Amino acid sequence: MNIRFSTLKINGILYDETGLRRQSQKKLTDNKTTVWEKSFWQFIQIWLEKSAEISLKTSGSTGKSKTLIASKQQMINSAKMTGEYFGFDENINALLCLSADYIAGKMMIVRAFVWGFNLLIVEPTSNPLQSVGATIDFVAMVPMQVATTLEDEKSHNAFIKITTCIIGGAAVSKDLLEKIKALPNKCYATFGMTETLSHIAIQVLNGVCADGWYYGLKGVHLDTNQRACLTIDAPHLHGQSLTTNDLVEFKTKNIFRFLGRIDNV
Repeated sequence: MNIRFSTLKINGILYDETGLRRQSQKKLTDNKTTVWEKSFWQFIQIWLEKSAEISLKTSGSTGKSKTLIASKQQMINSAKMTGEYFGFDENINALLCLSADYIAGKMMIVRAFVWGFNLLIVEPTSNPLQSVGATIDFVAMVPMQVATTLEDEKSHNAFIKITTCIIGGAAVSKDLLEKIKALPNKCYATFGMTETLSHIAIQVLNGVCADGWYYGLKGVHLDTNQRACLTIDAPHLHGQSLTTNDLVEFKTKNIFRFLGRIDNV
């Protein structure tokens, strides 16, 4: 595979493919490199390999956890879809505060490759903004991170300066949602899974457009089966329709509300 995207800016330093290979080798052989940093650099190495595919472990949204094979082009397609929705531009500051072991962290890295972000990487802790001094334009977090961040005054002040925050990996609680509604920056809930290579639908959480519904992204076709579980058809992300265990209610085509899991996972 002739990888199209092989340069990456990390913490303000632009690396070409050779530089990324050298840096990843250095980090992965250094005993001082932390576990979370090794996960990051291991994914960089995998991304730069000639293989057109990547092995991913699913979370169990469509059944038992399993390993699936995704193409790098499908991950690029997902990154493009997200960027087109949010209007990404080159050289924005994006914060990676999720583990690169999982799809959400991997896709933040792929988005940085595709869109030319300056990717700021920090340890994926419950309060990742404690160690961030730069202004952040885009970040992906889990609800627990957002909740912890908002409880700390310094981190709260840093969070509201973030232009766009997407929140996924778990449901946003009612208490957290009420706090988010009062924030001045743009916050979104995402709906997706490993099988869809990150999110395929977005819900606005605050501002005048917040209405409690998820909106399917461009190119994604959503429906339900006889059990009222969500089915997903996204040809540019995967090769076949997916049937989930997620119970949903549709407002209109591609606009839905999540009701819960039929298997209570």
